[in-house]
Amino acid sequence: MAIDLSISHPDPTQLRVFLRGALQDEGTTVTVFDGSTEPVPGAHVHISRPIGFPGDELVSGLWTLVVQDDAAGSVGTLHGWSLHLMTRWD
Repeated sequence: MAIDLSISHPDPTQLRVFLRGALQDEGTTVTVFDGSTEPVPGAHVHISRPIGFPGDELVSGLWTLVVQDDAAGSVGTLHGWSLHLMTRWD
């Protein structure tokens, strides 16, 4: 599984991005980006990387991207995101 993500924000260190699997309440949530530990120069975050879910995550259903701003006072923009699913037989 891989994710592509594009966000702009005046201070990306305030951002955290999570991906919640298709099982929602019973599924797994993984951290895609944590601005406090992954400093990015400038105000634009572009992520293109593989991400892993432990075990056999159900791929059919609603996947949820959660973008969290840990501080008030500034606004960012989610320009787009995509999720690329592969099976172990690919």
